[in-house]
Amino acid sequence: MKYCYRVERKSERILEVSRLEDGAIVWVGRYTSERTIAGAGLVGEDGLENVCVRVEEALPGRSVRLGVVKFSEEGKLLGSLFFSDGDCHYSVWTSRLLNVGRDGSIYQVIPEKSSSRSAYGPSIDSLLSA
Repeated sequence: MKYCYRVERKSERILEVSRLEDGAIVWVGRYTSERTIAGAGLVGEDGLENVCVRVEEALPGRSVRLGVVKFSEEGKLLGSLFFSDGDCHYSVWTSRLLNVGRDGSIYQVIPEKSSSRSAYGPSIDSLLSA
């Protein structure tokens, strides 16, 4: 079976994620933000087929808050994890802002002049079980 995901901003504050299998919509998940959603994109699946989506929310003063929302394999919103409230300005934008590991950990590979480094965040699951 072939499948893919579609990530759409339905309005200023609503993000919709759809799973399509063989061209047909199987489920639709929805995330509603208190802020304006400036951008979004698919991060990937973890080992349990949960889907992680990058969300960029606009903050006052031209700042952006970067985070991830996670949906179950059936499209149920499982939780969200935001990395900053705008105090952190992202000076490095890459074509792949974030990645998800098989265990659900979220990480980013940041290129530097002579090498690269990884910045790891906790998994959304660990925050939900705390």
